[in-house]
Amino acid sequence: MKRDISFLDIAAIALILFHTALLILNINNLPADQKDWSYHLAIARMFVDHHSIFWDYYEFAPIGRPHLYPPFLHFIFALSNIIGMDWLFIQKFYGILIYPISLLSVFFVSRDLFGKKVGLLSVVILSASYNYWWWQISIAPTSLIFALFPLSMWAVYKKKTVLSIGLLSIFLWTHFSSFLVVLAVAIFG
Repeated sequence: MKRDISFLDIAAIALILFHTALLILNINNLPADQKDWSYHLAIARMFVDHHSIFWDYYEFAPIGRPHLYPPFLHFIFALSNIIGMDWLFIQKFYGILIYPISLLSVFFVSRDLFGKKVGLLSVVILSASYNYWWWQISIAPTSLIFALFPLSMWAVYKKKTVLSIGLLSIFLWTHFSSFLVVLAVAIFG
């Protein structure tokens, strides 16, 4: 990536910081009714309550069954609770965190591959999408994949093997739809 910082770069970073500030200032007004939140936080809580990431005690009660859902994001939520974060705070914190990460990821990759104007334009267009914002603050595992996907494609294009493997591994341990990411890497990489 070019090291020179231009007005376009400052504008893109300022827009990302503006969105982040708005999210932080409105943390208590963020939507709390997305369908995925309760499930993913419940699974993370199950990890903490039962000290296991391999057995799902909440489904097929009372015996349970092997935990089949890729556990990466649930594991992060569980660790956050173990270090002292409240479950509701975890929901809002990661919702606020993942959205600017996705904008930064798109900005970095677009700027590096296509130039500063495209970097700024990609942030402007993506941040103008209400549906994208809504999904990114939802703490769904796919929101993490959406946030890091541009970076994974960049790593493939730039032949950053360790980063590529690391990100694809995270994707595979985050959601079953990540196989589409692997397919995209195979086609476009």
